[in-house]
Amino acid sequence: MLKFAALLLLLVAACACDAFWEGPTLPGGAKYIAYTVLSQGGPPSEGIPIMADTSIAALRSSIAQRTHQRDCHVDAISEDPCWERIADAPGHLYVAMTPPYVCGTVRQTAALAGRTLYFIYWVGRPQGPCGDAYPQPHLTLLSFSRIDLPPVGRLTVDLQVQSGGATTDDKTEVTLT
Repeated sequence: MLKFAALLLLLVAACACDAFWEGPTLPGGAKYIAYTVLSQGGPPSEGIPIMADTSIAALRSSIAQRTHQRDCHVDAISEDPCWERIADAPGHLYVAMTPPYVCGTVRQTAALAGRTLYFIYWVGRPQGPCGDAYPQPHLTLLSFSRIDLPPVGRLTVDLQVQSGGATTDDKTEVTLT
């Protein structure tokens, strides 16, 4: 009886959790690339799914214009909501994106295929009760080394959310010089 109970517990745990091999599916021909999360508590996203620039200051300005926000300190959730303490580093691409609000395991990765940079959120099975109130979304700031990217020209940056076998995309473009 004890063996049966242990086997039953193992079966229930296996059904409730994502298997170690489950995770993001890379687009055809894409290869993984490294990225750094610089901030998860940026300004309120105000409907911005994704933006990219080669300068944090230019990105901050574009966000302010698009959201008509004079002060990114409003609704601050971190000590540096406007990314004023993060210095531009030469040779980097900066991406501001709104993380999706999901109920479940999230695995993130970045990949490059041709002239498209993908940032992929993979959403697994819910791990407990869902239905909490949707929080005010804030932008996350990512940094990518230009060494891993095409040297010049237009680059498409694609935020993909993969969930339940479906994929949604939000895209922006940036010119690399």
